[in-house]
Amino acid sequence: MEPAFCCKILSWNLHCRPPHTRLHKNRTERIENVCQTIQRENPTLVSLQEVGVYEYNKIHNHFVNIYGFHSVKSSIGFVEDLDFCITVVMFKKDVVFHYSGNHYKFHSLRMCEYLHVFQGKVKGNEFVLFTSQLEKRKSSSKERQD
Repeated sequence: MEPAFCCKILSWNLHCRPPHTRLHKNRTERIENVCQTIQRENPTLVSLQEVGVYEYNKIHNHFVNIYGFHSVKSSIGFVEDLDFCITVVMFKKDVVFHYSGNHYKFHSLRMCEYLHVFQGKVKGNEFVLFTSQLEKRKSSSKERQD
């Protein structure tokens, strides 16, 4: 007997923060690995953190055009900045109904972070997905590198 409610979530921190991204020679391979994993696992929702703008465009276009996914970007700041990273929730739009999304700023000892809240329904069942994003200008801090 199949469960009444099933939602498979894949969450992945891609670590596309500069300067590592520009120096990383396997950028195309990383994108291919992400796409292959999403295809293989066939999740209902995909939550990607620290996604570079270049990586986002490649991954997003692949899954929107081929698999009918929809994506919601949770970004603070200027997405046009090539050094900027975003948090993305991608979902199967024929299965997931997304009705709300908010972000909240909070501080730890030396860093500023954002908590992103994604709310929706799968087969009539409500869910809340929480994901976070570190502020861009803190990417080279000692706390971030540890």
